[in-house]
Amino acid sequence: MSLVLVGESNPYGDEGFALFYLPRNASGNRLREHLGLSDEDYEAIPRVNLCPGRWSTPKGRENAARLLELYDVVVCLGAKVRAAFGAPPPFGLEARGAKTLITLPHPSGLNRQWDAPGSRERARALLAPYLKRGEP
Repeated sequence: MSLVLVGESNPYGDEGFALFYLPRNASGNRLREHLGLSDEDYEAIPRVNLCPGRWSTPKGRENAARLLELYDVVVCLGAKVRAAFGAPPPFGLEARGAKTLITLPHPSGLNRQWDAPGSRERARALLAPYLKRGEP
């Protein structure tokens, strides 16, 4: 089963750094911590952004459709990504045939949804069936 983490846009311009966990104050590292993953387990998960540069809703929707063809489980991070996929509200799960959409709040340091009691546990529980921890 293939899983991908999908962010909004890449501030670094290089897709190899999509939701990257370095530097430690990056959104990717906050997400890694929220999900309780080691650097190695997090790095093993494919991570992409819907828009390689500046956000574009039409381009985001186009790329969302392409990602649904490529992956079995898509984790949508943030409101713009959820909207592009037509996905449920944060901490939601939606089955679309053989595909699964999971939605989480954006891992920016500004998003207060992560501060709600139990938010990290909810996120970890949603992803647990799809994550391979410590496996090659």
